[in-house]
Amino acid sequence: MPEMTNHSIDATTECIEVDHVDGHYRLVATKGFDVEDHILTLEGEIVGSPSRFSVQMGLNQHLEVPALAQAEQPMDRYRWRFLNHSCEPNAKFENRNLMAIRKINASEQITFDYNTTEYELASPFECHCESDKCCGVVRGYRWQGKLD
Repeated sequence: MPEMTNHSIDATTECIEVDHVDGHYRLVATKGFDVEDHILTLEGEIVGSPSRFSVQMGLNQHLEVPALAQAEQPMDRYRWRFLNHSCEPNAKFENRNLMAIRKINASEQITFDYNTTEYELASPFECHCESDKCCGVVRGYRWQGKLD
């Protein structure tokens, strides 16, 4: 758990929720966050290789929702699995802690840049964030600045 500051919010239960829009899940703020606010702490099990939904924690260390939990846990458990990518995100990871990097309004989707945590994505995809800074294809930081 991060050291709590006067700007920190322990949002584990009351400040975020999983939303379902147009057939896709996303994580949204139910209350506003200020810069440097703690949004959530990732929990799960460390596995040796990436999956479509894992978050890389280090060399050959990928945080994954435990297989048994995927079938048995409600949507509120392991909510980080519903974080979506943006090339202009409003949050970033500091170790296992998701922190706000700009003001996040209530009802706003919480996003992070997958290219900041993943060396190489198990399932690269075309980005649709519509940002002027869009990278085009999200593949991981190994591929940043490289042309196809």
